[in-house]
Amino acid sequence: MSKIEPCSCGKPETWASCPNTIEYLISDHGRVRYPGYKKCVKGWVSGGAKCVRIKDISEHPRIQVAKAVHRLVMKAFKGATPAGLEIAHLDGDVTNNHLGNLCFVTHSENERHKLDHGTMVHGELQHMAKLDWDDVFWIRTNADYWAPSELAEKYGVATDTIRRVISRKTWKHEPPRILAAARAMGLTYGEQSGQ
Repeated sequence: MSKIEPCSCGKPETWASCPNTIEYLISDHGRVRYPGYKKCVKGWVSGGAKCVRIKDISEHPRIQVAKAVHRLVMKAFKGATPAGLEIAHLDGDVTNNHLGNLCFVTHSENERHKLDHGTMVHGELQHMAKLDWDDVFWIRTNADYWAPSELAEKYGVATDTIRRVISRKTWKHEPPRILAAARAMGLTYGEQSGQ
């Protein structure tokens, strides 16, 4: 069942039955509501994804469970997620659950999207990181002069961590400011790894 109505943004909004529920409708704009009501179910952001609490008859018919809105939109309008694929937000905004912003992709394609629009948590953005990009740059440019064990002691990390930094098994995606600094110093930093 699909019903087209105008949205507050002025664009047509298509509503369909929410998968595995009897009571809810979901729109191609990522809004959830009860049939006959204009007011939408309030959601929240959890783990970066917008969620709503609804009754899912396939899990707990009497208890409301949290569901990610982007999964509900895709299931209602495109069907179940094919095996081996996941749902990507094309613009990188995980709260933008418009159908046109969602697509099925492989895990590696989804990770590449995150890297391209800067939403992948890696490097110094990880909460457990002991190094930052300036440290990594210094380690790589001075690796010929210091033993990995000396660098490990200097930075308070394991020797294997230093080896992985030098060989680019970790800290692979240098930010533009690091590459620009290397070029200004006349170094071919990062170019050995094909960047």
